[in-house]
Amino acid sequence: MNLRNIITESVTIQGHQVSASNDRIEIQTPAGQRYTYGMEVRGFTIPIYSIAAAQGQYVMRYGKPSIGFTGISYEPQTTRLNTQRIASLFPNLGRPELPLTVQTPKGELSVTFKRV
Repeated sequence: MNLRNIITESVTIQGHQVSASNDRIEIQTPAGQRYTYGMEVRGFTIPIYSIAAAQGQYVMRYGKPSIGFTGISYEPQTTRLNTQRIASLFPNLGRPELPLTVQTPKGELSVTFKRV
């Protein structure tokens, strides 16, 4: 199952367009500036497949790394994104790294968005 390079609907949060493209997250400000970030967890680059609005929440699909005999593979995972947590990134757009905590089925996970 190849989920890479899926471009999905963008979601609007406080006037910012947030979308996933080419395994990264892209944020466009109301003024039209664009910022692209990759996601890292514990030193691993994590592909971001999609961001969508569903049932009043924002849902992000990403790949959870799994190391096996053939190398690293990515298992699709889904997490709900809290609007306030995403909005907390906006004042810091442009910085090289943005920390964020996301909710996963197994609890909270600290991630770092690195500017690309």
